[in-house]
Amino acid sequence: MTTDKKPIRNIIFDLGGVIMDIDIDKTVRAFMAMGYTREQLLSTNAYMPIFINFETGSLSPEDFVKQLKEQLGDNIEDKDIKEAWNGMIVGIKKEKIDFLRDLKSDYRLYLLSNTNVFHEEVYSKMLKDNFGLVIAELFEKYYYSHLIGMAKPDPEIFSYVLQDSSLDPGETLFVDDNKDNIISAEKLGLRCLHFQENGDLKQVQDFLKEF
Repeated sequence: MTTDKKPIRNIIFDLGGVIMDIDIDKTVRAFMAMGYTREQLLSTNAYMPIFINFETGSLSPEDFVKQLKEQLGDNIEDKDIKEAWNGMIVGIKKEKIDFLRDLKSDYRLYLLSNTNVFHEEVYSKMLKDNFGLVIAELFEKYYYSHLIGMAKPDPEIFSYVLQDSSLDPGETLFVDDNKDNIISAEKLGLRCLHFQENGDLKQVQDFLKEF
């Protein structure tokens, strides 16, 4: 399905691990300190559904905290759960913001992120406090899983973005650090770059030189 003869005109970026540096293990360790085991946290049958439902908007912030407290016990404070969940967010480097600003002159930029209300609050504040920016100033349009009710790697979310922004997949580069997301996007004909987590955006620059 890939049409290599077409130039890349659009770039869809993932957020966490690409634009924003993350350390998921910090959140895992914080929850382990509350009583979870690592196996429970990473189990697809136990607690992962709570996290997934929160990131697709099926759970409100209040219900997300409530369901976790039901597992951990009422002695855990709401703020501690929120802080543990947000602990994975490390920060956003200035050079990445500068890179995106420069890239906007040559490409249409989009953001597609599996995210949630709590995380959105944190990185939105980071952008505002550190760079005087809101996300809409960097991207033509942004797609958050908790707002559209879908999440990667479901092919439906890629189809939605392509249709909503009238993008030709053969002219669109998708940048993500998650291999499953890359595989799903490639099946729809998107050009893809499997990004090294928390790496330099020079990876994108080097990829674009090939076209």
